[in-house]
Amino acid sequence: MEVLRPQLIRIDGRNYRKNPVQEQTYQHEEDEEDFYQVITGQHRNGVISARTRIDVLLDTFRRKQPFTHFLAFFLNEVEVQEGFLRFQEEVLAKCSMDDGVDSSIFQNPKKLHLTIGMLVLLSEEEIQQTCEMLQQCKE
Repeated sequence: MEVLRPQLIRIDGRNYRKNPVQEQTYQHEEDEEDFYQVITGQHRNGVISARTRIDVLLDTFRRKQPFTHFLAFFLNEVEVQEGFLRFQEEVLAKCSMDDGVDSSIFQNPKKLHLTIGMLVLLSEEEIQQTCEMLQQCKE
């Protein structure tokens, strides 16, 4: 079975390396309005193989992207902020002579939060889906 040579393709200003696709598998040209790609071929295994390679490429691309969002619980209750300020004062009173211990190492109490996850959301659709899932968790 002959394999096509790898080539660079340009999508929205980014260069990606195109994986070799088997000769018997064909990927239709993408219409500007059509978001989805259709892969057809003479054999089911060839189509499944092409789909798997595309999924691996997309997963690799996504893992290399910087985080765009994070999930957090905001700790903006008065009691939490007051407790944090007491902790800060105690640390500064007991350890102020130690190297690197000064008020600059403490976060602003109004910005306290607990990060529970980092996300890569690459489209408005992904952002909307994530918001809907979080809303379902809230309910």
